[in-house]
Amino acid sequence: MQASGSSTSGWPKLWLVMIGIVPALGAVMVYGLPTGIIVVGAIFLLLGIWNLWVSLQIVAGDRSVTLREDSMAFSDEKRFLLRTLEDLEYERTTGKIDDDDYEELREQIRNRAQRVLSEDETELRNRAEQLVEDYLRTHEKVSTAGSKSASSTTTKTRQCPSCTTENDLDASFCKRCGKKLPSALSNKARES
Repeated sequence: MQASGSSTSGWPKLWLVMIGIVPALGAVMVYGLPTGIIVVGAIFLLLGIWNLWVSLQIVAGDRSVTLREDSMAFSDEKRFLLRTLEDLEYERTTGKIDDDDYEELREQIRNRAQRVLSEDETELRNRAEQLVEDYLRTHEKVSTAGSKSASSTTTKTRQCPSCTTENDLDASFCKRCGKKLPSALSNKARES
């Protein structure tokens, strides 16, 4: 999941680096090795400037950090576990391990994979909720500070019976806990 409007997460894509290598090779062939080394240095300088620029955009808040970057930490372990399951299946089909050992090892690996996936899901969900809360908090400050008329108009809301969060009147689900809200008609019937 990447931030909207951003096609790269920090470093330019690999094809941009490859496009930079072509002029370096051309410079080596036409002008010699010293010129080629200067071109390669210039390419790395531009990549460093690009990385600094993206970092400054993130710090300034013009570009958001993507959830994809957060999930990269778990990708190595997921890849390892998938590869281990594939290897285990191969060992079984070639007859190197018997069925009892296969079932025991497969169950251990699957349990570990489930733990990793649930940790990943929980961490990503918490990170996403934090990003949403931060976004809403900053935008509420901007909208309330921007005009006093916005604060003077009253909006009708209704309270979630589970977590007592105020939700919009037309909301079907609670914006905090996600539980289905009772319909507006049943709320009106209770009030009268």
